Amino acid sequence: MSLSIEERAHDIAMRLTDKKFQNQPVVTETFTTDYLHNYAIAISTLKSVTKD
Repeated sequence: MSLSIEERAHDIAMRLTDKKFQNQPVVTETFTTDYLHNYAIAISTLKSVTKD
């Protein structure tokens, strides 16, 4: 069973956001803003290259 576009976008966004904040204290608002930014880019990119 394959992951949905939303699940794949979440995975990509978490990896990118985690990588940026590695070894740094995390401010929740900043982490959330970066995550949402990465998620929006990931989901729009996946939708543009995925035929559903």
